[in-house]
Amino acid sequence: MKIAFLNTYDNSGGAAIACLRLVEAIAASAHEVKMHVREKTIANPHIVDVNPGWQKYPGFFRYALDKLYFLPFEVSKDIRFHFSQANIGKDISQLKSIQEADVIHLHWINHGFLSLKNIEKLVALGKPMVWTLHDKWLFTGGCHITRDCYNYEDACGNCSYLKKPSPTDLSHKVWQNKKALLENSNIHFVTCSNWLKNLALESSLLKNKPVTRIPNPLDTDLYKPLPRKAVRQQLGLPEKEFLVLFVSANIASPFKGFKYLVEAFEMIKKEQPELFTKMKLVVVGRDKNNWITSLDFPVIYLGEISNPADLIPVYNACDILAAPSIEDNLPNTVMESLACGVPVVGFETGGIPEMVDHLENGFIAPQKDVRALMEGMAWVFNLKNNNMLSKKARLKVMENYRYGVIAERYLELYRGLGVKKGI
Repeated sequence: MKIAFLNTYDNSGGAAIACLRLVEAIAASAHEVKMHVREKTIANPHIVDVNPGWQKYPGFFRYALDKLYFLPFEVSKDIRFHFSQANIGKDISQLKSIQEADVIHLHWINHGFLSLKNIEKLVALGKPMVWTLHDKWLFTGGCHITRDCYNYEDACGNCSYLKKPSPTDLSHKVWQNKKALLENSNIHFVTCSNWLKNLALESSLLKNKPVTRIPNPLDTDLYKPLPRKAVRQQLGLPEKEFLVLFVSANIASPFKGFKYLVEAFEMIKKEQPELFTKMKLVVVGRDKNNWITSLDFPVIYLGEISNPADLIPVYNACDILAAPSIEDNLPNTVMESLACGVPVVGFETGGIPEMVDHLENGFIAPQKDVRALMEGMAWVFNLKNNNMLSKKARLKVMENYRYGVIAERYLELYRGLGVKKGI
């Protein structure tokens, strides 16, 4: 079976990492896979650069033009990358690897990679098509994160991301373009979490479409428990403190909830000073606003870690991962932490409670409930049998997310769409 995967990036962002892992998982099942990206940045034989050589410059120009087109509409620069209209991209329908594919499998395709018109041309090839959603973009009028807006259940419009919201604003026009595309296509949609699946089925664009939930895969031979004492020594981390890990590409992202974790630590400092002296917060991610230095308690800041595999010793060095996101799909960090046998304390957000079983392999707090988040960290700290918690964390991933399990679920989906080659 030949599968053509399509994703804007090859190693940047959660969707790219998830897509590349799926490529590796299905390749391990002896199928021919190609991951088509806007610009190849890592050495991998499965990745196809659709803008090789000098073509990378027009490719980047399309991305810049895509963002430039949105400038007159945006309400502020803070939301510039939270809205995509997908009216600029590259036609790749005639590439040999696309023409020869038995299945075309789309993932995250924004930032000037594929336009809606480009996708129409892929649909016109008449091949079985699958589209894995990594956020809400496909069923909204352009936003990736809807915040508290549910206009996508109707026809979008009156968009808070836009300078001049109205019933017929840019979001409504993008919604209309998507409606035209989806009405004339035969695409099977996949979400990584039940949370996103339910939202998709409540949307006006996907409510009558086939939507299947299949989680992201993880290489459990790579992400696995390591001796804690050894990795702490390797990383120069304190050996005796209770280490709480927070990981985000951008610490300042309001959707990752770092401020709630800070408030929880401040609450522990005030109400449980003896516990506070035994805990340390470890942070990984970009801190362009120098938020870390403004905190009134010490933090171990490890900076940015671009290679996901380099996080493995960091997970293993810590006692828990804090996941205080207020909007998230199926965070890779949560799955990676569990695979390393490190329990997770997080909010009841998106797909997090699908991975974290409350009081079994972690602790789930009501969203934005700082006190409950604090109590969750204290619960793990005071637990007498942390080994059992760690074993259940690892087992959850082994049974539900390892490469072989997820690859077979996707292959079964492809077969159900009529693909018979190489099965």
